[in-house]
This record gives sequence, structure tokens and C-alpha cells, in this order.
Amino acid sequence: MDSFTVNQSALPITDTKDIVVVGGSFAGMATALVLTRVGYKTILVEPRTYLGSEITATLRPWIHIPPDDPKLPELVAAIIAASGSAPAQGEVSLHLDATKIRLEDILLEAGVKIQYASLPIGLCVESNRLAGVIVGNKSGRQVILCQVLVDATETALAARLAGATFEDRSNHPFCFSRTLLFNVSPTPEMSLLPVPGHLGLVNNQLRLHRSQLEPGQVLVEYEFERPLFVDTAIERTRGEIFDRSKSWEVAEYLVTQVPSFHKAALGTISYETYGPHVTRMSTSVPGWAEKYQAMQVSPEAGAHFSLAGFAGPVAGLWCLNQAARINSPFWEQICEPTFAHHMGTAFAQALLKVWDFKTVSVPIPSSVQKPASKSSPLLKVNDPHDPQRGRAYKRVGVGPASIPVAGEVDVLVVGEGPVER
Repeated sequence: MDSFTVNQSALPITDTKDIVVVGGSFAGMATALVLTRVGYKTILVEPRTYLGSEITATLRPWIHIPPDDPKLPELVAAIIAASGSAPAQGEVSLHLDATKIRLEDILLEAGVKIQYASLPIGLCVESNRLAGVIVGNKSGRQVILCQVLVDATETALAARLAGATFEDRSNHPFCFSRTLLFNVSPTPEMSLLPVPGHLGLVNNQLRLHRSQLEPGQVLVEYEFERPLFVDTAIERTRGEIFDRSKSWEVAEYLVTQVPSFHKAALGTISYETYGPHVTRMSTSVPGWAEKYQAMQVSPEAGAHFSLAGFAGPVAGLWCLNQAARINSPFWEQICEPTFAHHMGTAFAQALLKVWDFKTVSVPIPSSVQKPASKSSPLLKVNDPHDPQRGRAYKRVGVGPASIPVAGEVDVLVVGEGPVER
């Protein structure tokens, strides 16, 4: 069986906004702030339950302070202040909980609505123009109507739903990094630590960072190269398994071969890998965005991009991630919090100059863009009728959604708790 069908003739409309930003990256948050502060209704949809994934999900609680340009963007300066840490050796250590809370507070105070634990799973499209986004969460599927959708997810989720294709760089190695958190006493000096070549790390070294989580803790960062696994969830899982195996290999080396780590205890490893998760869109600028070619997005001195390069396949869809048509070295830097913040701010400012929000209404769509695939009538799933009991929702008609089957097993174990083998 290739797929099964989720049937429902109409889905509840939970919100109507001018802009939906999907992904709470620093670029996504900066864009949401700019657009909200000039009066547009904005909602930020985040698959996780916290913001700032470049720092939080990847366990990279530090900010590099450029010696030639110490001026930092709003959100970055705010989380540094909330962490109460002074610069040391060119970087500032951050407190993760303080970072998450401060980012959320700034957005809410500005009037940005935040919806956590929700994924984009479909688009509402009318005459090749965006009319809304379908999100999925534990309450089922819902529709958020909008005229602009900014895809700030690291894997370009919304762009994929719109049918975007990406550059094939399967034979090209990319650089990634992970972080290990150790409890160590005494705490070693923050420095570069050379390691043997058999570990397969970039430059054969580890970098030690200060931790603000608890006294006696140290963060160990290491870089490695591997292909980019992005096409399917199964491929992404392959990459995650490789990355975690590398983490255990590095941890074992430290506690067995490095004297200062002999009595160390591994606290945790980063939840997610830091690095590229998608390549650039392979198609040229779509026809609907040609008129924006001359509009420049300039996040910093020497970095100038055409606004049209961020355009997705559907009018009103913009990609504020590595799917955008931008070149190196800026393509790599969009993962970095400070540059990402500047990029999000510059993108929103450019969008405001050319997009006429006042004359574009948000229609009730009559169809949902979805990929065609074979479906079996033998297995069907019906999601909840209403996200919240006791409330009345306007509804929009949709067709059946086809869900691909990743595999067939006799026993499926969900969760990571103790399991009898």
C-alpha cells in the first residue's frame, strides 16, 4: 500500500491573519516583529514548543561577538541581557531557559500570536495564489487563512507542500555540528582540544564552551561532514542516526582518553544537528515574482539579494531559509542567529515596500493544493471535527489528504521509555 486517506469534507478555520510565519527561527521571528509593529496581523506557527531553534534545539547557547561590529540586533541583544553573561574570548554564554522565555515575551508583547506544536501539512490555493495554510497538531487539522506565508522552517516545509524542487547536491559533503554537555570537575579551560583523525572531525579538533546551565558543566562542540539527507523522513532519520552515533564516539573518546574528562558524566547531547537541512530551490524565479527582481534585501554591508529570490512556487509564499536563491557564503550564514535576524528584518522591510496588503483580501478557498498519489480505501483516518469542544468554527471545504506509508510492521513502539525486548 502506497498511502492511506484522511477524509474530511471541511476543516475548521481557527484564524485569519495577514501573514503566517512558519518556523520560529531568528529570521522568522525578526520578520514577524517588523510586520506586526507596522500594524499587520501576524501569527507565528512553530513545530516545537519553544523558539530560537538555532540556539535552543541545537544546544548552542552562545553568541559570537564580532570585534569590528559589536552592534547586535534586538532579539540577540535581549537574550544576552536576559542571560546576564559578559563576553569572554569573543563569545557570550547564554542561559537556555532565559533565552526561550525572553524570545517568547518579546513577540507576545509586540502582538505576534504564537501557535506551538503545529506543522504545516497543506496549502489553500486559489488560482495559483495563496489563500491559507493547513496545520496539523494533536487537535487534528485546521486552516489559517492568510495572504502571505513566510516559510522560515529549516527544511522548507511549506515550499515542499507547494511543489518546490531543490538542487541535487547528494554527492556534495556538507559541514554539520553537534554539542555534548558534560558535568566535569574541575571544569577545563575553554579552548580548542585536538583529537585523533580516526574520529573524522573537521580540523581534528573539539571546541569547549562555557555553560550557564549548572556549575561544573562544559559544552563540547564538534564539526563533521556528511551528505545532506533531506528528501524523506526516512532519509532524515538516517542522518540523525549517523549524527548520534558520532556523538557517542566522541563522548567515549573524551571519557576514556582525555584526562580532564576521565571522571566526567555525559549530561545530554543536542536534540538537533546544526547545519544545512535543505538546498536552494532549483527552479528560476516564478513568474508571479518577476516584478520584484529589482527590490533588494540587504541584511548587512556587502550582502545584497533580490527579493524575488525568496519567492516560492505559489504567489504569496516566501522562503526565508536555505531554500532561498542566495549564494555562498551567505547561504551558510542563514543558520547563524545574528545574520538570520538581520536577514529577517531586511526581508520584511523589502516586502513592505512592494506588497500591498490593503488591497488584497483573504478569500475563503474552495480547494486545497495537495500531491496526487495512489490511495487504498482499506485504511482511513478521520481527524477531530473541532479543535476545541464547545466552540463554533467557520469551515472551509477540502478534499481528502493522501498520507504516504513509510513502512509496514507487526509492532510499532512509540516513545523512548523503557521497553521489554
